Parts: sequence; C-alpha cells; structure tokens
Amino acid sequence: MKRTEAQNLLLAGGLLVLLTFTAGCRTVSLKKFIPKFPTKSQPAQNTVAQTQTSNNQNHKPDTSQAQAQASVPQLTHDQVLLSQARAYISDGDLQSALVRFEQAIVENPKLVDAYIGAGHIYHGQGDYEVGEGKFEQATRHAPTSFQAHYYLGLMRQLLHKYRQAVKAYLYALAIDPEDFAANHNLSICYLQEGRAAEAAPYAMRAAKLDKDSQAAWANLGSSYNLMGLYEKAIRAYRQANELGDTTEPILLGLAEAHMRLEHFDRALIVLKQVVANFPSAVAHERMGYAYFKQREYDLAMKQFRAALLFDPDDTASLNGLGVCMMTRYISNGRQVQLHCEQALLAWRRSLEIAPNQPQINSLLQSFGQS
Repeated sequence: MKRTEAQNLLLAGGLLVLLTFTAGCRTVSLKKFIPKFPTKSQPAQNTVAQTQTSNNQNHKPDTSQAQAQASVPQLTHDQVLLSQARAYISDGDLQSALVRFEQAIVENPKLVDAYIGAGHIYHGQGDYEVGEGKFEQATRHAPTSFQAHYYLGLMRQLLHKYRQAVKAYLYALAIDPEDFAANHNLSICYLQEGRAAEAAPYAMRAAKLDKDSQAAWANLGSSYNLMGLYEKAIRAYRQANELGDTTEPILLGLAEAHMRLEHFDRALIVLKQVVANFPSAVAHERMGYAYFKQREYDLAMKQFRAALLFDPDDTASLNGLGVCMMTRYISNGRQVQLHCEQALLAWRRSLEIAPNQPQINSLLQSFGQS
C-alpha cells in the first residue's frame, strides 16, 4: 500500500534519533589529591644517655637525667623507617622514600601509614594498580581510616573500576560525610555507571560544600540532564559557567538541556559558541540537529558534513545527513533521485559502523524499496 506524500513527509520529519547524551555524560577531569607530608620530620636518631656519678662513694647517683631520658618514647625500627621516608619526601626524594615505606611494611605488615605513604607515591607515578593494592591493605588494617578508603576509591576510579570505586567512596563518606572530594568523585562514578538519580544527591552536596567549584556545579548539571530535569540542569550549568573559564562540556550540556526543552534558538546561540571555541564532531552534529528541528535543512546538512570531517564514523551525523536528504527528496515530490540515493548511502554507512540500529535499518528497508 502506497503512503501519501503527507505521511511520508511526517515520517521523514521524525527520523532523526537524538544523539546519546554526549554532553550530559561528560565529566570533568580529576585532580590528583596528594596530601602534603610533614616537612619537618627528620630521621630519628637513637642516643644512649649517660649518667654521671659522684666520685664520692657515699653520694647517691644523680638519676634526674636518666629519668628524663626514660620519659622520651623510643622509636621502633619500623617507626624509624617511616620517619626517614617522610624526611625523604620533604627533600623531594620520592624513590628513597618509597624504599623506606616498603621496608617499613616488611618490618611491620600492619603499619597503616606506610601503606598510605607508599600508595601516594605510586599514585603520583601513575601506578594506579599498585597504589590500589596499598590502599586496600590500609583499609584492612585500619577500617576507620578515611584516607585509606578515599584513596582506594580514587585509584579504582582512575582504573575505571567505577562500581568498586563507589563502594570505597561510600565507606569514606560514612567516616566523613562532609568531604568535598569524596562526594564529588562518588557522583562522577555513579554517572559513569549510568546511575544519575544516585549521583545527584552527592553532586548537590559537593556543590554546597564548595559553592565556588565550577566542576561541582557542572557535574550537578550533568546529573540533572540525565534525570530529565532540564530546567535545573540549565541553572546548574549557568552557575558553573560563571565560576571559571568557559569549557566545552559545560556549553554542550547547557545546549543539550535547551534542546530537550525545545528551546532551539537558545541552543543554537550556545552551540555557535562551542563551534567557534571547541570545534568537534559532537558540537557540529548537535548544531545540525538544532537546525534540523527548525527545518533549516541546508544549514543542518552543512553542520552534519562538518562533523564528518572531524569523525567520518560519527553515526549520528550520518543519520542526520540521511534524514535531511530524504526529507528534501520527499518534499520536492521525489523529483531528485540523487537526494534519495545520498540518504540511503548515508544510512548504509551508518549501519556498517553500528549495525544495531533498528530504526535506521527499518527506514533503509522502507525507503530503499519506495
């Protein structure tokens, strides 16, 4: 049964599938939180106190000096190694410090500070797996140590073990609920797991704990975007934008929220800024989509083609280009066969890259036989 022209036009007008939430899922880069070690620690020295006795045998020995020396606690060998490691850190000699931390662990396998100290150095060197092991050992020997649980979470986050990182951060926050970094990073891990509703409370708490943190407000905006709370997302992104230099994720997230609310004029204002300052396949594709929704098909195709120059395998741009071509073909009374062929070509290429697109596959079959 043949479709009417109106039916075909309506079908073409609804073809474009919104790009998976690229802007909303982006996260800010993490800073490496390496705590400062005491700068005044020096290797401990063991001294032997000497007492003086009177030449007069009838005079009792003066014990005051011996008593004072006895009152000073003597460092065990593992504590000496720990003190030396901290002194090396103060001098900037991290490798020697690491050797001392490892020696202290051998000397005393329950010495939590040695595990944490070594873990920090491995973290700074980018050896996240080794660092993870050190912090995990620290949590076993000191289950109430915030630092051990927090840095265990951070190592796992950097290793993209988000589900395990969530558990570690939750332990850390059970110890100190008001820590900004733990709340912020936990919300990021939840977002990476696609659990926006669970991310939002921690993102909000992080923003309250540090109202001047651009990253915290941007992360809150991402959470709201994924939850469909677009008005709140816009407010959060605007707050983030006021707190520092303009960034691509913030602008893309703001534009995405406007488009979800069908504020395409506002979205285009933001996207023009993105394309001017942070040109990318995503930026051009989003701009193409906004133009498409305004029925500016030529402008939309220009943006989709620009996106494909950045990434020839961007399926969203290929799909959008195909939709625009097919819309022109139908609206012009199917007179220009080239438009139909170009649309089908774009869709076929998209399916070669990502075969699991039922809607595009259905459109290809329908229009390919028309």
